[in-house]
Amino acid sequence: MLLKDIFRNHGYRSLLDNKIADNLNLFIEIFQEDEAFPQELKEIYISQKNDEVFFVLDPMNLDISQMSDFWNRKISSFLIFGSNDKDILNKIKYNITQIILDYTKIEDKNLESSLTISRKIFVPCLKDKDNNYYIEEKDVFLLPFILVEPGDYHPDESMVKKLKECLPTDSTLDFLDFKIKKVKKIKTDNSIKKSLDENQFKMIRGWLEK
Repeated sequence: MLLKDIFRNHGYRSLLDNKIADNLNLFIEIFQEDEAFPQELKEIYISQKNDEVFFVLDPMNLDISQMSDFWNRKISSFLIFGSNDKDILNKIKYNITQIILDYTKIEDKNLESSLTISRKIFVPCLKDKDNNYYIEEKDVFLLPFILVEPGDYHPDESMVKKLKECLPTDSTLDFLDFKIKKVKKIKTDNSIKKSLDENQFKMIRGWLEK
């Protein structure tokens, strides 16, 4: 699936289109270097409600971490100086994502878990000679605006089996199937009142230590 078609089909508009950026009163030129956008920037998409922004980045031969930090600094400046309309900047402030196109298996788990300034998502893709980016259908759901339909989800049966094996089978732990009333921890007459008694704690600990 062509990446740009996925965004457009879900109502996202390109802020690299000057007319759209001007209509929204957004100063996109803040992302330029020497009056040109950096080569790694392939698109900037904004949602229909103007509350989400996606930066599509092709790292090419760049250091991924340094590239991401560079765009975080750019985004931070944009959130301060990117418009005279502070309302739209406030709307997108916590909904900015760097889509890092990953066609050479460069995924960085530490970077992907970072939420500093923006969220980072590595999206596996294919790149053709015309610099078009394609995502396989199985990877489309990495894009946060793509909803998984119930019929599209097929659980990994081997993982389901492993999870079932982790569940307690001892009938002595049946009390975990019922709602346990939470009580305030109180110490009276050398005893402590708790939600679970000592014997129940021992049974749970014994199961966890297996």
